[in-house]
Order: sequence, then structure tokens, then C-alpha cells
Amino acid sequence: MDIQTNSLGTLGDKLELDSNIRSTRQRRREAINQRCQEVKEKMQLASDITVAFIELDSADSFEKNNDPKKALRKRFALTRRWTQFITTNTKNLSHRAKTGFLDLLRQLGIQAKPPKIEVTRIEDEQLENEELQPEKINYVGIEMIRQYSPTSSDGSKFEVPVMVYMRSDSTEIKATAPGLGGEWFLYREVLLKIAGEEIHGYENPQDAVTKFIKPKLEEVLSLGDTLLLSHAQNFRNTWKWLTNGNITQDKIKFGVEKPVPIEDFSSNLRMIRIRDSQSHETPEWYAQNQKDEIGFSKGVFRMGERVFASTYNTPKTFQLNRSLSKVSPYPSKNRKTKEEKINPPSPDVYYWNPGLVELTAACIQPNDNPLLWTIITHELRHLALHHDEPLKLPLPLHLASLIGEYVMWVDDVDSSEND
Repeated sequence: MDIQTNSLGTLGDKLELDSNIRSTRQRRREAINQRCQEVKEKMQLASDITVAFIELDSADSFEKNNDPKKALRKRFALTRRWTQFITTNTKNLSHRAKTGFLDLLRQLGIQAKPPKIEVTRIEDEQLENEELQPEKINYVGIEMIRQYSPTSSDGSKFEVPVMVYMRSDSTEIKATAPGLGGEWFLYREVLLKIAGEEIHGYENPQDAVTKFIKPKLEEVLSLGDTLLLSHAQNFRNTWKWLTNGNITQDKIKFGVEKPVPIEDFSSNLRMIRIRDSQSHETPEWYAQNQKDEIGFSKGVFRMGERVFASTYNTPKTFQLNRSLSKVSPYPSKNRKTKEEKINPPSPDVYYWNPGLVELTAACIQPNDNPLLWTIITHELRHLALHHDEPLKLPLPLHLASLIGEYVMWVDDVDSSEND
């Protein structure tokens, strides 16, 4: 392993925005191009797999639109370097450095072990027989990245669908996007190709579904049993079938086609739709045991015939007195003397409540058990090498969403300024 230390120098300074350019977006674009050129003059193409751990001031240190992070990520990617940014002016620096290093491993598509999930038995009062899962499962996560055209100044937007593909018997992670020749590439390679603007998007969202998602999905389905994962809040504006009013149980629909029974489309496909707490779409919750004690519980809980709640406990970094109350007096015990006292309400104390993730088994095969496929999806939230705690989204979806870090022309311009 070859480790080199270099000073970022003026490359880490704020971007210089040309006030003579009227368009905010165009000003930022020109500033990014200028910084990319400065990086190009100082860096050669990497000859091997190379990562860059970049110390940079926090976003709060920059004024709006002059943060150089995207310019640095883009140009480093064009020299075949994957990047991770860290600021040293922070609490718990060692933890930040560790998680930053692990995220670099994520960008390289490194998995500690194959994402094989064993669900040997399901206990459910409504089930008489144990359900068996396929020996091998393909996992596919689909995510929509919304970006501005890299060449237009009129604010034209494109819908860029990305897909991440994993297998339960392999540590390999692959991904693809429109413009990559219809090929699946290693996850790390797709990040660099996207930074190099090799992808293209769709002005008509329906085209993203019918011309890209459907044929690539059929390709994976030919390889065996497949679990398709979609994030409702991200993808339903593109794939209208995912909305509550349009989704059809065990029937799948692409574009303007009529819904097709899932077994007729493919006997290998199952699909889970995920919703999280964005826009308060999932309820806040708590657990209560037989002693009327209140807290949180991790696991999968049935909310309806096909709808389940995926929950987890409060992270270790947010452990507080479970009796703490914002509105009522609560007891606490001194660790040394074991004496108990009654504390006044603590309305200003911050307490992290774990979110509820809704899992809907939209499409399964006849005689399938929806709970089994929901549990598999739930367990996929626990397999990230770069996270100590469960992910909000199952791993294939999580990885797909993070591809957006390498998309250049995302809408990161301050919307309060007119073009």
C-alpha cells in the first residue's frame, strides 16, 4: 500500500464566482470548471486503484454556492481517484476518521461478506407451514437522481435512473445507468463514469421506466430469483405505479401498459416498496411491554396484510435515561450512591427517536409468504460495512442513493436566487 501526503493548498479555497455572469447556476458552473482546471494542472492520472482522503473546511465555512467540494470530487474522479472529505475542526475526530475510511471502502464496492440472509422459520399465527426461501437471491435497488443538464443554461432537468445489483452468494457489487452501453460495471467504476458525465437522463420520466428499468430488470430476472427494492418518495414521481392510488397487489405495470400478474411477467420477481419518514409519511412510534414500560423495540411488525414496520433501537450514541420526560417529573438513580431522585421535566433535552420504515410487499409469487420477503428486506438494512447502526434504506437502495454524490450537476444551487 502506497500512502502519500500532499497539501491541498489553494485548491481547497472557496470558489471564485464571477459577478458579471447573471445566472447563479452558470456562475457556479464556470467556477467549478475553473477549479477543475487548476486540479488538472497539478494531478496525473492514477495508475492503480487510488483513494484520496481530503481535509477540507466544513460547509459552514463557505458562503452559499462557493463550496469547492463538488469540483474537487469531479476532477479527482477524472484522475481515477475516489474521494472522502473530512474536517479536523470537529468533535470525536477519531470516530469521524474511522467512518470516513469505511465510507471509502463503500465507494470501492468492498463488502465484508456476501449478503446472504438466513430466514429459517417464520412464526406467525396466520401461517400453518414454514416457508422456504430461495437458495440464491439477486438484489436490485433502483434510485432516481435528478440533475441539471451540464450544458444548458435554462435550468433543464433530467431524470437519471441508477440501478445497483448484488447477489446473496457474492461480495461483488455492480451498478449501471443510462449511457453506459447497457453494461453492468463494478460499483466503483460507475462512480467515476458518472463523474465523467458518461451517463444521460430522460426528460420524460416514463422513458426511464420503460426504456431502462424494465429491460435491465428482465436481464437480472433471467439469472434467477430477484428482490426488487424501490424507495417510494424517490421513485414514485417517475414510476407512477408506485403511488398509493396506483399500486396493484401482485400485478406490475410499466409506463402506460396494463398491470400484468407478477407470475406472468416473471416467476422470479418479488418487489418491496419502502417508505420512510420524509414529509411525515410514516408514523412516530414507541413500544410498550407487559409492565407498561415504554421504550423502543427492533424487528419487523405487521401493520396490514402486506404492510410491515421495520424498526430498530436507539443508537448507542444516543442512550439516555429511559424514564426521561419532557412534560412530567421523572426518576433517576445516582450510579455511585444508588440513591433515587425525582427530576423536573426536561423539555429542552434532545432525544433521538428511531424512525419507522414502512415495507410493503407489493408483488410476490403465488404461495409466497410476504413476511419472509419483508424480513429479508429488513435484514438488508443491517449489512453495511461503513455503518455501525442500521441503515434507513436496505443496502442496495442505500448504495444506489449515494451514487448521486458523483453526479456533477445536481440541484445544489441556492434556490432563493433567480436565474
